[in-house]
Amino acid sequence: MTAGRDEHTLKTAAIIVAGGSGSRLGGEIPKQYRLLKGTPVLVRTIDAMSRAPSVGLIVVVVPEAEKAGFFDRYCEPYLHEKVGAVRAGGPTRLESVARGLSAVDESCDLVAVHDGVRPLVSVELIERCIMEAERSGAAVPGIPLTDTIKSVDKHRKIISTVPREGLWAVQTPQVFRRDILTAAYDKAFREGFSGTDDASLVERAGFSVTVIEGSTDNLKITYEKDIMRAEAILSAENTKL
Repeated sequence: MTAGRDEHTLKTAAIIVAGGSGSRLGGEIPKQYRLLKGTPVLVRTIDAMSRAPSVGLIVVVVPEAEKAGFFDRYCEPYLHEKVGAVRAGGPTRLESVARGLSAVDESCDLVAVHDGVRPLVSVELIERCIMEAERSGAAVPGIPLTDTIKSVDKHRKIISTVPREGLWAVQTPQVFRRDILTAAYDKAFREGFSGTDDASLVERAGFSVTVIEGSTDNLKITYEKDIMRAEAILSAENTKL
């Protein structure tokens, strides 16, 4: 690694949030512990983040009820040495990330927040997000929308067609300077705003966020078909080796 890489390896922390119930996926096992080619989804996510040279610390956030159950059974044996803490999440994503943020050492200048059910994130994408956040203060990966977008009412009747120019589907990891993310969370808690992702909190706090090109392989495991698609991607990658 270069000297620059060595420098921000020590100051970048990753918070992996794995608090979903997996109700849309179905089954008794939460989606973050479902097997993906024989390995739990969350284990693959932690492994991907641990292989990023710029990440020096990983904090994993899981539901409190799972911490001594599913997590210990499925993930504990595989934890990488970069995992510095495992925290019980709160009732909302906002509170879960905040609890993870409280476990980040103050020496870390950058914080990457990543969905625990995005197990196919590449090291290359993680590094690009970190480098852009190091430059601009806040960076998220995304994919430009190519489908036609409709605004629909509660009866599923189309209200209007939304111009897709400039619209992106945003992914994680979302990476921020620690002071920016902390300020955004402080404001969100004070004003009772939850948002849909960390970038929305940062934007609302008055900070600029840069979007970089993400990856279609960086899918979020939500439905059963996502497991099958992820396994197909892994099989294709193995074929290339």
